[in-house]
Amino acid sequence: MLSPGTQAPDFSLPNQLGQDVTLSELVGQRTIVLFFYPKDAGQKDTLEACAFRDNFKSFEDAQAVLLGISSDSVASHRSFSAANHLPFMILSDADNAVRKAYHARRLLIFSGRVTYVIDKQGVIRFAYSDMSHPREHMEQALKAVLELAPGDETEPTEDGEKASGSE
Repeated sequence: MLSPGTQAPDFSLPNQLGQDVTLSELVGQRTIVLFFYPKDAGQKDTLEACAFRDNFKSFEDAQAVLLGISSDSVASHRSFSAANHLPFMILSDADNAVRKAYHARRLLIFSGRVTYVIDKQGVIRFAYSDMSHPREHMEQALKAVLELAPGDETEPTEDGEKASGSE
């Protein structure tokens, strides 16, 4: 997992509509919540995505954009997004290059569940990893976003890695 205070690696990935999303084009506009999850339609993955969905307005009100990333295809993301009425972008990292750049490691056979909050300068301000409690990713990310005032240059916060579990 990358540490708070680290510059977020840039990337460009297709979203569920097949449109490329480039991180550097979002930096400077809003705080970015970037969450890596193992796969579309897994039970815990659906819980996590729906927790972000159910609190989408709170993130919007705090001027944050949500980006989910897994290695599933654009078509899989399109179906997962539609089935769960997700109002945010899900990005396809088919070759896991972005996952590797963000050190969102694999645990046994599963891709890791890691959430980052990136400020408007492109610096990671919060990092959280926990395989067993997917809803906590939304709770911790929202707390970090709300604590990060616009233009805030305070020291980054880190809740650290939590217990690793299997899905």
